[in-house]
This record gives sequence, C-alpha cells and structure tokens, in this order.
Amino acid sequence: MKKNRIDIEIVGLDFRQDVEPLIKEFFPGFFHESGVRITIDARETSFEIRVEMSGKWSEDSKKSCSEGSYKENRGEENPYEVDHDGANPDGKRSEDSRICLETESFDLSGFGDEKARHREYRNRLLRALYKVLHEFTGKSLPWGILTGVRPTKLLFERIERGEGKPLQFMEEKYFCSREKASLAAQVAAVEYQLLDSIDYRNGYSLYAGIPFCPSICNYCTFGSHPIGKFSELVEPYIEALMKEISAVSGIYHDRVESVGIMDERKKVFFKPRRLETVYIGGGTPTSLTAEQLRRVIRCIKDNFDMGGVVEFSVEAGRPDSITEEKLCMLKEEGITRISINLHIFS
Repeated sequence: MKKNRIDIEIVGLDFRQDVEPLIKEFFPGFFHESGVRITIDARETSFEIRVEMSGKWSEDSKKSCSEGSYKENRGEENPYEVDHDGANPDGKRSEDSRICLETESFDLSGFGDEKARHREYRNRLLRALYKVLHEFTGKSLPWGILTGVRPTKLLFERIERGEGKPLQFMEEKYFCSREKASLAAQVAAVEYQLLDSIDYRNGYSLYAGIPFCPSICNYCTFGSHPIGKFSELVEPYIEALMKEISAVSGIYHDRVESVGIMDERKKVFFKPRRLETVYIGGGTPTSLTAEQLRRVIRCIKDNFDMGGVVEFSVEAGRPDSITEEKLCMLKEEGITRISINLHIFS
C-alpha cells in the first residue's frame, strides 16, 4: 500500500526539534497510509494542535489555526478538548473525515526562571500532542512523551532534591507506562548508588562526540550522519576535534591556576576539579577505524590528567560497527567500559 508523507506545519514558537521525534513515534518515518496534516500553533500563553486527514484540510480551518483561535481554559479538571468531527453514531470516526484538536491556555509568568518556564511549556505541548496523536491513531507509547533522552536523569534530579512518588511523577508528567516508570526508577536508584563512589559535585566528566554512524536508526534524534555518505568529512572532523580537546584543556588549566578569577560570561568561579570520568559518544565512535579512534583517545590522554579517572567509556553503539581489531585497540588504550545499544531481541 502506498504511503504518504506527513505534512507538518509549525506556527509561532518553534518547537520543531521537540515535537518531530514524538510525531515520528506515532508515524514511523513520517509516513502514513492516508495523507495526514499536523498543525501546531504555539503562542506565548496558549497553543493549538490540529491533526486531520490532509484531504479534508480547508482554508477556514487553516485560517483559524494560523490566527490563533484558542479556547480558554477556565480551570476545568481536564483543560484539554478533543473534537471528533465526522464521528459515526457509535462514536467511531470515519477514516476519511477524521479531525482531532487540542488547545490549552496558561500563564507561566510565575513558573520559575526562563529555563523552567521553557521546560514547562515544552512538556505541556508534548502532553497535548501525545493526547491528540493517541486519539488519532489509537496508539500508546510505553515511554510516553519521552524521546531521545535519558529518563533516569529526570528521576535522579528528584532523588537529589529529596522528592518522592517517582512512579506517579513519570506517569502523570510524561505519560510513561507503569512498567517503564518502574524500570526508570530502579535504574535511577542504582545510578545514584554508583555515584557515591566519585565526588561528582566537585569533580568533572569529559565528553567527546563522534557524529557519524554506519546508518541512521529510525528512532534516533541525535545529530549524526551516515559515515559512508560523509566519509570525506571524517578526517577533517577528527583533526578539528583534537584541536578542540587541546584548546579546552589549555583554557581549563589556565583558569584554575588563578583560583577565584571571575569568568564574566558564565558568572562562576573556576576552581580546581579532578577529572573522574571520560565518555566518547556520538553518533557511533566505533564507526571510525581503529586507528582513527585511537588518535582521539590518545589526544584526550595527552591533554588531561587521567590520574583520577575511574571510568573511561567508549560507545560502541551499533554491534555491526565492532571488530576484533577495535576491541583489542580499546583494551590496549585502557578503556574500562564500552556501551552497546540493544536494538532487537530476536
């Protein structure tokens, strides 16, 4: 059966980077058997989300979205509205005349700082988008609105603040299933115990990114590129990365020699910190050749004091990128951990 690409229009505030991964979960590859149009009109204090069969898209409905036709939230228990135009008498929608709508109005002026307000707006928008896509497709996602992120980080922050009810938090705020919320809570608790072995508040971790992969996985939202297609950029990138590693090392050491000097841009004091963990991620670092990856590893070791490092990890992401030669090189260079992503059980 021929599939049509999803038509996505975003008006007002640009949350494309946040909403597209969620849309992709409901419509893999941004395709669907029927033409579908998704319009998101995001304003400072309200938004409207409309999902409909593109063949039924009218100029009037387009105008109402683009001009910001919002319904006021008057404090009802459920502020969201879902409109099922073309519903049959039994409540089922006909496949050729399906429209789902979500609107919300709010005031975030007293909701913490700018970063906190942005996060709250984004999460409200994603929850509303999830609801309307769930209505439209009938699908439910085990991880709810979470895409391309580490869910345990959300729970780890709550543990540090002494906040409880992790399952309720994950289910209500992110629409996770009870099974996934429980899994995230268990992993977060283990991570918290592991961090007791290092002084992560006064130490620091180093990350180096390799933005190349054998190919791009359908679920991935990270900035990476198929290495075969961009092979001519690999060597220039490695050279640039090594220069940056050296430069960052020099900047850091120059700063900590004069403890207490204020960095006017960051508004923080630099102070001596011990490097405790190193992570080379991506992308898929093992998509590089063994010697290319060795050069990056040695550049880090040559520019930073590795005496306090308790873990040096390399992401081996795709199993099809791992070879015996690369594993032997990683062992020779003292890598203590590799991370292999699980893609499928069968």
